[in-house]
Amino acid sequence: MQSLLSLALVCGVHAAKKVEEAPQGNALVDYAMGLVNDIIAASVAGAKDCGGLLMAAPRFGVDAFVYLVDVARGMPAKITNVYNGDSAELDKMTDFCVYAASTIFCVYASVTALNLVLSLATKVIDYAASCGLMTIPTKVLGQALPDPVLKVRNLLQREILDRIRNFKVNAWIIPLEGQSGAPTLKGATSAMATAISACMILSCAPAVHALMKGGADKAGAEALAYTLGTALGLQYLVKINA
Repeated sequence: MQSLLSLALVCGVHAAKKVEEAPQGNALVDYAMGLVNDIIAASVAGAKDCGGLLMAAPRFGVDAFVYLVDVARGMPAKITNVYNGDSAELDKMTDFCVYAASTIFCVYASVTALNLVLSLATKVIDYAASCGLMTIPTKVLGQALPDPVLKVRNLLQREILDRIRNFKVNAWIIPLEGQSGAPTLKGATSAMATAISACMILSCAPAVHALMKGGADKAGAEALAYTLGTALGLQYLVKINA
């Protein structure tokens, strides 16, 4: 037993010496390899996602076809229910108005925000370029850079900074209502006011329907008046300040 403990102790000391004697890694190489590994991992993950989408495409096509067939088959019954004034069917239609209003507004706002972000980015880039911040100097303390360093400088300037400097957004990516030319806050304000008004009016469909079914309701009518007044007032304020 004592011999086994001694042998284990000797092996442990020998292994510890090997770990201590192991050469230290190069920090620069480790940093570069970390960047390369991240790029490889992202590329492999992207390739897997693309493969998954390609494999799912036939199933999606079949599901879409079945859904459209089911919708077509249900249209006669839906038309009949609407004609007969079926309450449940009409409620479904007003609920769809709310869904559509929420979706339209969110997409509208997101696309407008994306355009403004890109427009702001180009303005910042143009300002930085006009101040000389987008040009790598060819001299340091009055001395020209060595030829190898100058070649690297020219490569970085041409392939990175010049490409950034030449990035422009001359028009809206997706020109929505009232948007034309280069993205501006004024144009975005007008377009968003229109989108908000239309979506707010659509979202009132269930309340309007309920008011129509229930007859006179002072509280409900006042709530609708405030909501619809806000929606229409937004457009009016934008027009008088245009």
